[in-house]
Amino acid sequence: MSFFSRAPKASVEAVFDIASGSVGAAFVKREAGKQPVILYGNRLAISSRKERTVDKYYTDMKQALYRATEALFKDGLKALHKQQGNATIKRAHIIFGSPWSLSETRKVGSVYKEQRRIDRELISHIIDEAKADFMKESADDPLFSELKKGASLIEERIFDCKVDGYDTSTDVSADGTTVSLSLFLSLVPEEIIADVTKTLGVFFHFKAVDMHSGALASLSVIRDLYPETHSFLFFDIEGEQTDIALVRGGSMARHISLPYGKNFFVRSISRQLGMNISESASLISIHCHGGCSAADEKRMDEALKHAYATWSEHLQDALGRLAEETTLPSTAFTVVGDDFSGFFAAKLKSENISQFSVAPTALSVVSLDTKKLLPHVTLGEAAIRDPLMQIATAFINKID
Repeated sequence: MSFFSRAPKASVEAVFDIASGSVGAAFVKREAGKQPVILYGNRLAISSRKERTVDKYYTDMKQALYRATEALFKDGLKALHKQQGNATIKRAHIIFGSPWSLSETRKVGSVYKEQRRIDRELISHIIDEAKADFMKESADDPLFSELKKGASLIEERIFDCKVDGYDTSTDVSADGTTVSLSLFLSLVPEEIIADVTKTLGVFFHFKAVDMHSGALASLSVIRDLYPETHSFLFFDIEGEQTDIALVRGGSMARHISLPYGKNFFVRSISRQLGMNISESASLISIHCHGGCSAADEKRMDEALKHAYATWSEHLQDALGRLAEETTLPSTAFTVVGDDFSGFFAAKLKSENISQFSVAPTALSVVSLDTKKLLPHVTLGEAAIRDPLMQIATAFINKID
């Protein structure tokens, strides 16, 4: 699959990636027949508190978004002018990662005692019922329940449609007794959409703003990069939580979130070694790049071993829940940032999944880091190494 743009002419657009532990903002150049180029990018961490509530977490995200957008306006426009002259930014794309968005693939359909006409009207009714159920159930999500203004559907994708077991399109008009659909849906709380668009409006006046989920962006890019891999696990460990998606036959079958992401390791090291959060994050990065002294390396090995043991315990529980209805694939993809990618790839390969898989084999782990994504997304002189933004850019470049 090519990530060359299908845009009819060259354009520069803004991309905002709101992840669980950080916010990225970038200017991206798209041009027909060419790879997208990230001309400028920044990513600011959402404050990592020792104790976090939903309200404080949301406040910290909004502050990070404001600072990232402000930097895009001040520094990004200067970099853009240097590289492209007086480019006009008319369009923005917002990628909402978890927990700011809620995504799910639903297997829906109907079985009838006698043959009946199955057409677009009937399928639309089935889809509407599925969307209503999803909206209702989202009220049980911790973040969605805290924000009382309801939710908006930002994505609706049909991955497959079958009538009596045969693949067809949603424009079908045929007689049958069964219809089944794989329906991908994504929601974002209306309060978040309002606050995010308000923040962007302080600095920019976009004519068009498109919204997508981090789940769809990541899974879509993985499918295109590895078209022969139809079933896999996807781990997004960047930030406050770990999101695990089980993909079967090219569509997301199940999704589980653990409140233990990369920031859990930062806080754990901070507590164990008696240092502040920023010192802990810095030392982890130095350690993963092999730059620690012998004494610090020994301390870090022990501290990380202790933190990983806790994370692994919750991971095994999550894998067990994912495997309740099906065995797990032995291929995994991870996004965790360049500084931590090697650490998690090695650790995940050592995880015991034999009780969840058909064959007693170790996970085959592919880290989606900057190096893996560079052949598909070019980094300009003012861009940063940012796998999440590279994934977001590859995704928006191929959707229209």
